[in-house]
Amino acid sequence: MNEDIRYKIEHFGDFFVDALSCVVDFAEKSAKGIVLSYDIRGLKKKKQECLGGIGRRIVEVKEAGLTDLNTDDTLLRLIADAEKIDRYIESYEEEKRQARHGCNRKVTHAADPMP
Repeated sequence: MNEDIRYKIEHFGDFFVDALSCVVDFAEKSAKGIVLSYDIRGLKKKKQECLGGIGRRIVEVKEAGLTDLNTDDTLLRLIADAEKIDRYIESYEEEKRQARHGCNRKVTHAADPMP
């Protein structure tokens, strides 16, 4: 019994450092998640603008009398830009999902039995 209390007292600093590391890790991941949320929101807005540009360009091409949309370089560039934005959004969302996880370490508390 005395050895158990002695062990806990000797290693209390280790327990505290583990808990503090977990809190710091969680705070960093939370901040990263917030930044990624703003980035994702900005990219979605940019994508909407790009899709609007695609729609306007389709109207321009149709009014010009062209029937094959695949030959319009401007339209193809706008579509490629929209796809690129989609890939960025997907990668940021995946990074955000990974950042959501809290502390991956098992924290041993002073009240836990001796390992």
